[in-house]
Amino acid sequence: MAKRHQLGHGRRQLGRVVATPLVGVAVIALVLASGVGCHGSDGHRAPGGVKRGAHRGGLSAEDRKVVARTALTVMARLATVRAQVRADQVGPAADGLARARDLTQLIAASAPTFNLRERVQIACTHLGFDDPAHVVHELTPIQRELGGLEGVLPIQEAEEHLRRAREALVRDDRQGATRNLLAVADAVVYQEIDLPLKEVDADIVAAQQALQLGRLDEVDGRLGRAESSLDVLTVWARGEDRPPRIGAARSPTQ
Repeated sequence: MAKRHQLGHGRRQLGRVVATPLVGVAVIALVLASGVGCHGSDGHRAPGGVKRGAHRGGLSAEDRKVVARTALTVMARLATVRAQVRADQVGPAADGLARARDLTQLIAASAPTFNLRERVQIACTHLGFDDPAHVVHELTPIQRELGGLEGVLPIQEAEEHLRRAREALVRDDRQGATRNLLAVADAVVYQEIDLPLKEVDADIVAAQQALQLGRLDEVDGRLGRAESSLDVLTVWARGEDRPPRIGAARSPTQ
């Protein structure tokens, strides 16, 4: 019942963003402001307060539809940004990139691996200032999250890194504990969501940097790649048999 409640809440959060983009962006800003400060090894910041999509297994058909709609919304935003860049509208383009990246964080929160990554982030943060003997207790919820992924993803490698992290904490080895905690998150990947979003995030960040430097052709190329990665995600979420779109997507204004 608790899982069903989480799924429903996550769908409502995403649904509001897709249906009302302007209000949705304000909601996302509040959500991100309350997020955990420590970043995981994949570069995604966990949007605190967003309910998780599929905590104890793969995504349902309905959840996948919501992921697909949100991914299409991001693609539309990126197409608009590309048109703005060609029109030398740098300010609106920068704002659009920031909003598109916020939306990708909601998709990331729907992955079964999200809870685990958030727990790892919290432990890493506390390890920076707390007694390692206290942080040991935070490995219990991480182990519980790993157990919930059993049967969905391979977890043996992650469990080994968690064991090493525990041993490092006992030895008061903060660096070794942090390294192995991040390795726990790296070892558990929900490929259909985590991998394309990692590419999307890298391309959006690179586009933001290129925009600041005035390298507009690079911005366009990076966003074309991001659109292609989102298309891969959309194909999976919709359960389609068609091959994903190859090459950089072009905006409707061309």
